[in-house]
Amino acid sequence: MNSAHIGANATSFAEQTWIPAIGIPALGVLVAVMEASLIALASVASGVAYETVAIGGVAEVDRFFAVGIMASVLVLLMAQLRSLYSAPLLLKAGRQLQELALIWTAALLLLVSVGFALKIGSVFSRGAVFTFGVFGFVLIAGHRLAWRRFLVGALQSAQLRPRPVALVAFQDAASSSSVPTDLLKLGLAPVCSLSLPGSALGTGEFDSTLRRFCSEVRGAEVDAIYVLANWTDLGGLAILLDRLRPLPLPVHLLAEGALAEVVSRPTLATLEGRSIVEVRRAPLGAAELAVKRAFDLFVAFAALALLSPILAAVAIAVRLDSPGPILFRQHRLGFNGRKFAILKFRSMTVQENGDVVTQATRDDPRVTRVGRFIRRTSLDELPQLFNVLAGDMSLVGPRPHAVAHDDLYDSLIADYALRRHVRPGLTGWAQVNGCRGETPTMESMKARVDHDLWYIDHWTCWLDLKILGMTALMLLRSENAY
Repeated sequence: MNSAHIGANATSFAEQTWIPAIGIPALGVLVAVMEASLIALASVASGVAYETVAIGGVAEVDRFFAVGIMASVLVLLMAQLRSLYSAPLLLKAGRQLQELALIWTAALLLLVSVGFALKIGSVFSRGAVFTFGVFGFVLIAGHRLAWRRFLVGALQSAQLRPRPVALVAFQDAASSSSVPTDLLKLGLAPVCSLSLPGSALGTGEFDSTLRRFCSEVRGAEVDAIYVLANWTDLGGLAILLDRLRPLPLPVHLLAEGALAEVVSRPTLATLEGRSIVEVRRAPLGAAELAVKRAFDLFVAFAALALLSPILAAVAIAVRLDSPGPILFRQHRLGFNGRKFAILKFRSMTVQENGDVVTQATRDDPRVTRVGRFIRRTSLDELPQLFNVLAGDMSLVGPRPHAVAHDDLYDSLIADYALRRHVRPGLTGWAQVNGCRGETPTMESMKARVDHDLWYIDHWTCWLDLKILGMTALMLLRSENAY
């Protein structure tokens, strides 16, 4: 039973195949943008061409552009729901064309139905609509085939950076040795691997090996975990999935043999005769993470621009009030346990950042005069907007604790580590519900964790907006802020 170390695997693989400038996940976004542009172009080009031939001129081009934009939005939404921008499907020509044909037909029928319902069908001739339908599909189908050809060649010549993944294989799955090579065909690179013999199931060695593996994966640059298993591995698979639960990563099952035949979930893809099935989703999907990240960037940039005079004034006040740096940096654990340095305006005479960190208490003598004011008004947290821009934090999420406190509560509260399934936030559901400031008892910390886990399970954009609004109102008061 062995677990390969992430660092060694990633380094050797990087020397062989990685080109840091280009990554396969980013190509999905590029394909989507180009596809939307081509649909809008097809609408304008086909409409202008048809009317020029049919009636000798074009009255308005804007209407064709508007139709193209609406069609592109519909196609992008449906294609995203069908995972047509994921690497596995970008590499499958037949599946792409089949899905595109259905999506394109549905989009056109929906647009025609809307036009009929709004009585604007007379603005567009049937010939123009038919021309757009044929030309548009030929254009996006050719676009997809061109991308597939490029991806296949780029992967073979190592011109693309595959997605880093972790691979767990039960030794009863006899074909495990070919999986890393096969995964590369889908743009996936196993940078960490674990081999689990079924004979060790339930032993101390089995559990300790799983713990070491989870420790290696936590905080590493790994996007997903792939598990290769057969029917005889079901007992170990259940234990494995339970041990992987604290990791905020999607887990995909590479089922083979009898297990592949009885799996009832829809398969994401097939890999050399095996079925790939997602047996657990990440807390937030790719689209949800993209929306949340875009919102964070927009608000953080705007807030920094508007609050820059206040930031400057607080920085000067901190500098003049007491000796020491303006900014206080302390290590915190972020998404999936990745360590980062959180930024705050210094509000105390000490700068604890070690194995022992004492929480601030009411009338704490370590708090400076300016520090007391900026802590009460939460102005000391404003530099964390830079953490948001850097991607270490989000505007809304579980508040990060000092590493020393994380180490303590990880062993005392069963689901404490699940807070790191999303990026930590400047504010959170726990804070706007009274769980702010010092946590002197285990019950107070447990209440904070319960609120954080509820937020992760119920996240929506509207919930983030609600929490930000509640935070603004809460700052007018100062309970538990000292």
